[in-house]
Amino acid sequence: MYYSYLENIDIIDKNLFLIGICGLLNAYGMRFLWDELSDEHKQFLINVGIQRLVIFTLFFVTTRNIVVSIILFMLYLCFSKMIKIHKIKSNNFIFDE
Repeated sequence: MYYSYLENIDIIDKNLFLIGICGLLNAYGMRFLWDELSDEHKQFLINVGIQRLVIFTLFFVTTRNIVVSIILFMLYLCFSKMIKIHKIKSNNFIFDE
């Protein structure tokens, strides 16, 4: 009987859909948590290094695999740089009349 409980827990533990949903809920919940933080905590979390650490931690908690987390984090960094470059280029665009 004890073994069947462990099997069920193992099935839930390895369910990728559940892991993905938990990761998304974690990221979604951070938005609401921001409103309850004090000004000192907000100043601490504005730091880019801390933000990157939180993103990496989110990837690691969601995937539970350090190699996949590093790959996803590197992809995140590449995409965030591309978005910033695109925003800078689009803001400096001069309209010819």
